[in-house]
Amino acid sequence: MDEDEVIGANLRRYRTDRGITQAKFAMALMSNGVEGMYPQTIQKIERGQRPLRFFEGLVAARVLDVKPEALYDLDPEADVDRDAAKLARNITYAIEAYEAAWDGLNDICEEAEEFLRDASDLNPASRRWIENALNKAGPGRKKSTP
Repeated sequence: MDEDEVIGANLRRYRTDRGITQAKFAMALMSNGVEGMYPQTIQKIERGQRPLRFFEGLVAARVLDVKPEALYDLDPEADVDRDAAKLARNITYAIEAYEAAWDGLNDICEEAEEFLRDASDLNPASRRWIENALNKAGPGRKKSTP
């Protein structure tokens, strides 16, 4: 990779790590005084097809809340702390997703339990099917009171 490609890759990594789209990033740069910055321009910079100019880099660093030299780091593999921070964020996101899924499972199971209580005329095969699914949901989930 040449220097522009490495700088573009650094910019893309910091931008995506923060969940910022190219369009929002371009708007943030323009609102901070960088003229002519569009999503297509960001795309070209990130691909190394256009250099990141000095003033653009200063503003980009401020928007991304990184030191300007981080964008111009030509040896990105040396930054272990950045990788550790990314792993920690990914673990946090996974935990949040797991907790949301667990809450959703509990809601569905409570709905199924209520359905079983209210459906006295439900055929036995359908009842067993729902009961088996509830059993697969696991002993650790919250159970509604009958």
